[in-house]
Amino acid sequence: GSIVFKDGKIIAVGEKVEIPLGSRIIDGSGLVVSPGWVDAGTSRGFDPAQKRPLGVPPGAEDLASDVLAATKPDHRKGLTPEFEVRTAVKPDDPTFADWRKAGFTVQLATPEGGFLSGQSAVISLGGKTPRDLVLKAPAFEHGALRTIPGAEYPRALMGVIAHLRQLFLDADRHQRLLQKSKEGNGGDRIPADPCLETVALILQKKLPLVLEADTSTEIHRALDFAE
Repeated sequence: GSIVFKDGKIIAVGEKVEIPLGSRIIDGSGLVVSPGWVDAGTSRGFDPAQKRPLGVPPGAEDLASDVLAATKPDHRKGLTPEFEVRTAVKPDDPTFADWRKAGFTVQLATPEGGFLSGQSAVISLGGKTPRDLVLKAPAFEHGALRTIPGAEYPRALMGVIAHLRQLFLDADRHQRLLQKSKEGNGGDRIPADPCLETVALILQKKLPLVLEADTSTEIHRALDFAE
């Protein structure tokens, strides 16, 4: 059989296909052709140093103060859901060529670290520019119900889950305040908050959330959190 490519796409496959005039012929006798493989999760292909909160730098937590209605933006440790991998893609990543030689043509580039680390992107390993590389973005929001090194809150798993639950409650409250403001019901102007606005997309089921889980306990924990 024959496979006909044009502009990087397959336009015909079969035993009897029309070969356009001027085509370059590659003899594949005795060889096997297979679809390109997909790496379904990797931190390659983008600059992780660009993953940072879009709010203000963290400040000291005042544990003696009154209870807040919401977590202040400068105390969202490990929460960078607003980070988008597509904004940090590296077209000249040296690993692309090696993985293409191994048969991989597409990868899901996922951010790592923290509790909500950001939004992944589906990347082609054959592109030359960021515009060519990114096939779909955002793909998913990524997170994990795990502790991270450090002496500050949240240090324990219970604190991590509470920290995340509070973020979702804050996002819901933020959206209700925005809606109230749009309806002209008065009140203060609601400032933009990329973190909460991204989490709101998860609550609205417009952005799928993927929680990393490698054991049965972690899987059940993720399912319970989803409920």
